[in-house]
Amino acid sequence: MTLDLPPPPLLLAAVGPKTIALASRYYDGVILHPFLTPEGVRRSRATLCEAADAAGRDPDTVRCNATVAVAPAVSPEREQLAIHARAAGYLSVPGLGDAIARANGWNESDLAAYRSQKALTDLGGLPADKHLTRRQLIDLCDGLPSSWLPSSSAAGDVGTVEAKLSEYVKAGADELILHCAVGGELAPLAEHYRSRAEA
Repeated sequence: MTLDLPPPPLLLAAVGPKTIALASRYYDGVILHPFLTPEGVRRSRATLCEAADAAGRDPDTVRCNATVAVAPAVSPEREQLAIHARAAGYLSVPGLGDAIARANGWNESDLAAYRSQKALTDLGGLPADKHLTRRQLIDLCDGLPSSWLPSSSAAGDVGTVEAKLSEYVKAGADELILHCAVGGELAPLAEHYRSRAEA
């Protein structure tokens, strides 16, 4: 039996304005990279809408999916593993880390200072998340400005995480993809939203 189904939506993963604009012209939406701040998402959404309009498409038909690094109601150690270790790897990658910094309006000299840490320079360009321990990745985050990770992730008790996720929606995200926390670590947040819906 052949099913006559419509084609599935095609989404393009992106972080920089050129790829976001490409998604606006030819795809059904964009999946933004983790560790964008709500303001970074707002700017990305604006790029998406402007490019869609220039291409003759209704901007409201092009979806903006924000990927948010989350660590709801977990221990400080698990939060470091979920948020810090993951961010350390992403930000160390040439090109990717730069694009994240630009999207967020972060000072690129701060990113350069982060990458100048011995643990990274000793790698000679090898990927940090493949060659450093989780503890080393977490320790690297001491070389980041203190505002970077709290502004670009959602961690803490479930109420704090909910408030931060709401910022991303208000910034223009149509859907949120929860990243970093795994399996049962998301259960408290899911239960929180379930309770809110049933109240």
